[in-house]
Amino acid sequence: MKIEIEQHKFKGCDDSFFYNGLIATKEIKEGTAKLYASGEIKLLDKNGDLIHDGWKARGNCLGINNDKELNKELKNDGEFVMNNWFEILIADKDDIISGDGEVCADGYDEAIKELKELI
Repeated sequence: MKIEIEQHKFKGCDDSFFYNGLIATKEIKEGTAKLYASGEIKLLDKNGDLIHDGWKARGNCLGINNDKELNKELKNDGEFVMNNWFEILIADKDDIISGDGEVCADGYDEAIKELKELI
C-alpha cells in the first residue's frame, strides 16, 4: 500500500534530531501505521552547558543544518543527554493508538523503509 509522506526528508538530514511529530502514514490490515519523530532533546556543548532543551527538534535553531554539522558538534565534545527517535505506532479504524510503538533505527531513510515493509 501507498505511504503518505507528511514531512519529507530535509537535504542532508537523516538524524531524528531534525524532525518532530508525524512523518508518514501507511494503511495496513490493523488500521494505520504512523511514523513519528518523538521525544525530548537535550544537547550540551563542550563545556557541559545546555544549548538545546525542548520537544521540538529543529537543528537549524542552533546553526546545525545537517547530519554532518550535527556530528561535528558532537565530535567537538558536544553531548546528547536526551535525543528524540523515530517510532511506528498503529492506530485502529477509529484512530485510537494502543500499545507501545516500535522504535526504528538509523535515521529517516531506515524508518521509512521499516514503514514500507509493514503489511
